[in-house]
Amino acid sequence: MFHYNVIQLLMLSFIFYSIIDIAKLWRVIMKFFYEGINKFMYKHPFIKSCVYFASKFCPWMVAIFYSLFLLKIVLESQTGFYLLFIKPFTVLLITVLLRILVDRPRPVQKYNIQPIDDKERIGHSFPSIHTSLAISIALTVIARGPNMGLLLSALAVTITCTRLLTGVHYLTDILASILIALAIYII
Repeated sequence: MFHYNVIQLLMLSFIFYSIIDIAKLWRVIMKFFYEGINKFMYKHPFIKSCVYFASKFCPWMVAIFYSLFLLKIVLESQTGFYLLFIKPFTVLLITVLLRILVDRPRPVQKYNIQPIDDKERIGHSFPSIHTSLAISIALTVIARGPNMGLLLSALAVTITCTRLLTGVHYLTDILASILIALAIYII
């Protein structure tokens, strides 16, 4: 009996230390990723400027196209305006509350990298409002207007990529944002 408990304890400690090692390895990989991307961006100013432009331009395009789509629904007196508005609004509320509660530092703060947009953002990294809202809007609109939904989906993918490439969010911030948007869409 004693021998069996010792083996269980050794197995649990091995699993525990393996998880710690995986977490350490993940942090090393993420540091390498962000520092490598940052160096690449600053070595290639054209790519840096394209990523910077997309990170500023795409959220505005989502807002404009979504507003125009909502206006179209209202003017045509179609039903469903409420659902087109409430799901993204719910995603926004959940994301903002999580950001306040978690207050995770951004990759720009944690690693030795210079922000692409030269803004010093502090904290509130988890989850990404831009990503969760863009994906939520795209998912909500695609059922009512497939063409507009596809355009908004392309913009949402671009926003998601630029949030990583600019060093503003971690991969886990992005994944959590996607999960929040999908969960609210399914509900």
